[in-house]
This record gives sequence, C-alpha cells and structure tokens, in this order.
Amino acid sequence: MDRRLTARISVFLIVLSIAGIASADQAIQKPEFSMTIPDGWIEIPRDVLDEYAATVKSLAPNAGIERYDYGFQANSGEWFTYPYILVENRRTGRLPQATLEQAEKIDMSAVARNEQRNLGSIATGFRIDAPVFDQETKLLWLRAEANVATVGPVSGLLACAPTEQGLIRASAFALAPDFPAYEPVFRANLGNLRADPSIAYVWGAKSARGTQTKAGAAASLLVTALLTGLLIGLIVYLVRNWMTD
Repeated sequence: MDRRLTARISVFLIVLSIAGIASADQAIQKPEFSMTIPDGWIEIPRDVLDEYAATVKSLAPNAGIERYDYGFQANSGEWFTYPYILVENRRTGRLPQATLEQAEKIDMSAVARNEQRNLGSIATGFRIDAPVFDQETKLLWLRAEANVATVGPVSGLLACAPTEQGLIRASAFALAPDFPAYEPVFRANLGNLRADPSIAYVWGAKSARGTQTKAGAAASLLVTALLTGLLIGLIVYLVRNWMTD
C-alpha cells in the first residue's frame, strides 16, 4: 500500500477514535485561569508534577526547568501518556502590548539552538515556529517539535494568555504522527484559555502594576516567557520511562 495512503488512513482512524472527545469539553476553573479540556480527561496530581520536575532538573540542569502548575491528560492509567496538556503561570513581568502584537517578527532559530544545547542527545531536531498573535482572542500561539530519544518525533501546540504578571502558558503535546488528528482538539480547548480577571492583561493602556521596558529587552522577555522549559514538555514521557526503569 502507498505510504501516503497508509498515513492518511492512520490519521482518519485517529480522528474517528477522538471524535467523541472533540464534541464535548469540560470547563476547568483555577485561581489563575480558566479553559476547557477534552471530556474524559483528568487532572495530573500535584505530587506527580513535582516528582517529574525534580527528575528532569537532575537529568538536564541547564534546561531551565520550572515546575508545571497544572497538567491534564486522558484517563489512560499511566501519567504523562501522550497526549497531555501542561499549564504554567509564568511571572516574568508585564509585556508591552506592541511586543505581543508583533511577536511574529521574533527570530526563533537562535532560541531553538540554545534549547538544543541544553538538552544534548535527549532530544534532537528541535524546531520552534514563529509566534502568532490572535487579535480576536488576544492569545499567542506557537508550534514546536523535537525528535525525542527512544520515543520518536513529538509535536507541541502552545497558547499563551498575557497577564499583568507575565502570561499563562498552556501546552498540548502528542506524538507527531498523531498530531494532525489531535490538533483541532487542542486548538478548540486551548483557544478557550483566559487569565483570571484579577491578573488579566490591561489592553490599550499602560498598567500601574506593570514595568515598561525597551523594545529589545521586551522581546527577550517575551522569548523567556514563551520558551523557558518548553522542551521539557516534549520529553516528559521519556522522563517517565527513566523513572520506572
């Protein structure tokens, strides 16, 4: 059978298998944000998130790992089985509105090389697409992928809601061959990401709580907020294997 046809059939079967997930979402309300996750998904316990973060930090000390605040996945019986969603409240400082709206101008190639150096042979072929700012939802979107050792290619989709403190970053990950089928599900749920009103970004005006920075520094701050520890989300499944060996 033709390889392209086989791949299309595989994606079609995955679409059928998650059709029920795509048609029903469940609302999540946390102190920092609200969003939706696919119906039937469950929250990853706090102690599990902390254990994984500690393990990654010991294995890749230069990767800038910060703990994930929340995690969600299908009720599969094993934590961090693809696909899953991880969420962080990143308090890196308020970002200027112009920087957010022009995020697509930022060159991500150097950032990708730096992330690659931090993780060495754990993951290769790390790629980050330019951010895309959605004027309607006020969300920043980003795509990333890497070839993870013993796992294979993994893809991630990020949605970021700016706040007066930095941003809320929600990242959804799946094995690359399955990603085309899961992407509509991810976009539908991450597209509902909203920062809590108590920290929501003030658009169209300078915030009394925010610190205004120069354009170059603001762009660097945005890159830090978007990408620090991003690759960790791609390799969490591999970390699970290390922990159980």
